[in-house]
Amino acid sequence: MKHVKVNGMGIQNIKKYILLCFLMTSDVRMSQSFSYVRKYLGELFTDSKIYRVPEYQRSYAWEKETVEDFWGDILDAMKQQLHQYFMGTLVLIPIKSTIGHEYEVVDGQQRLCTMLILFAALRDELVNEDDEIAKFICGKLDSKIYHVPRKEKKYERVRLNRHDDRFFKKHIIGESHLDLKAQAATHDSNKRLLYAYTYLRQKARAMINKEGVEFLLDYYNFFTQKAMVITIEVLDDSDAHHIFESINAKGVPLKPMDLIKNLLISKVQRENRSDITAKWDSISSKFSESQAFRFFRYYWMSKYELLRKKGFYRRIKKVVTEELDPEELIDDLEEHSEYYYRILEPTRNSYEEGSYNALAALKTLGVTQVHPLLLAAAARFGLNSSQFGKISEALLSFVMRKFIIGTSSPNEFEIDAGKLARELREKKITTQGLISNLRNSAPNDKVFMHEFSKAKIKSSRTAKYILRQINGSYSRTQEIVVGKKVHLEHILPQSPTESWYVSFEKHDEDTNNWIDRIGNLTLLDEKLNRKVSNKSFADKKRKYKMSEIKMTKQLCANDSWGPREIEKRQKAFAKRAVGIWPL
Repeated sequence: MKHVKVNGMGIQNIKKYILLCFLMTSDVRMSQSFSYVRKYLGELFTDSKIYRVPEYQRSYAWEKETVEDFWGDILDAMKQQLHQYFMGTLVLIPIKSTIGHEYEVVDGQQRLCTMLILFAALRDELVNEDDEIAKFICGKLDSKIYHVPRKEKKYERVRLNRHDDRFFKKHIIGESHLDLKAQAATHDSNKRLLYAYTYLRQKARAMINKEGVEFLLDYYNFFTQKAMVITIEVLDDSDAHHIFESINAKGVPLKPMDLIKNLLISKVQRENRSDITAKWDSISSKFSESQAFRFFRYYWMSKYELLRKKGFYRRIKKVVTEELDPEELIDDLEEHSEYYYRILEPTRNSYEEGSYNALAALKTLGVTQVHPLLLAAAARFGLNSSQFGKISEALLSFVMRKFIIGTSSPNEFEIDAGKLARELREKKITTQGLISNLRNSAPNDKVFMHEFSKAKIKSSRTAKYILRQINGSYSRTQEIVVGKKVHLEHILPQSPTESWYVSFEKHDEDTNNWIDRIGNLTLLDEKLNRKVSNKSFADKKRKYKMSEIKMTKQLCANDSWGPREIEKRQKAFAKRAVGIWPL
């Protein structure tokens, strides 16, 4: 049996290969209007074949590690003298064309694009070599990069989407100077294309210098004659999207939002896909990948039902297929994405003061599980409404009482958050009813005060937020604002000296039990904080006297610092906390 190596870019391609074998041999529920065939890479770029990446597909996404594996894996397979080297699958739809055999690429565009980048990199390193073999390879490479039906006209074998095609055509497979390539890379995907080209060209040069041009010919021959893909040509594009989903959704970690995008596109007419893509891009541009998925989950929970990460796609597909209009859904998602962006990134001039302070605090505290409720409140009342302000302030107090000071896990709140959000959106509950519900499930004043008096806070961001609020409660006005240059100060230091141990041993106490207690924390100017470090309390007091922060200045009234002083101070803070975070 001949050796076949599956592309070494991780277990993902092995799973695809196994699944593909299953698709080829099993009774899969789909139309039989498709064919599959094994092709060596040289066959992909011959005759009049041209591949077009549609607008709805994502831009070039391969990062450095994937490109580096692409080169190295081919080289390793060549050195092992493998008879076949499997590089993945392509899902294609033949389309009418006057210039050749043209295909729309449904899956595999990243791989296909990188193949052409490799051809361009090899060509551009060989073009100045004064060698007959180099000239021969250059001619071969150019025929792979371009289809030339007539001498006066040539067509790129691969056309990318609107973000990448011009850059790809002119600066990657075109022959512009390297400096111009860098200047023209405006999109992140352009920069990834440029990295792939630059890296592969550097590797080609290193190979020429080490092994000579003949070795590069061997590399080219292996790449085009031994490396292979399996192409699946589909006449019905609904089948194309079904195959894409089958290959990418069953055991292969494709990005969740790509699956959802593919689902929505597959459910609309071809002429409407560019509109869906534009709106999807508008949504995606607001968030990181993880934020985008979280937004979708919370949107869905606030409007339809609880959506866990496990099994989410199966459920979404069922609802979209049976109940929802995909075009109406994308419009609603676009509107809610603006709400969510403004919830994640509040600005002072966009909100009433109470709403802004609450959202900024929730961002600091990092408890996102209340976001379905905020989305529902925004949709029902508007972000600038007094009702939204009341709900956001109540949610902040709820988070502080139940999760930050209390011991409950925010994840346990997801079911209730979704249920309450849907009730609020459907007008089954009023603002006051929602706040009453939160109040009933959070610690009351007595419990909150007790828990606060014993609480430890390890997060510097959270501790600074709590201390800022407590310090502000000592003043009716806010002339002194605690800014970014104020540091968190552990009065009993995190790395105490022997003198500190002696002080706490008098009370038979372990210093570690007290370091992160709220009563042991204060705020101090950055410069003063560096000077006090882990010095004795007497030394620290001299710097505390210089502070403008009231809670820090008050420490100077103590003659010593130990468990009793920490307990007393934290109990005093706890009394204020009830008024700062009322519910």
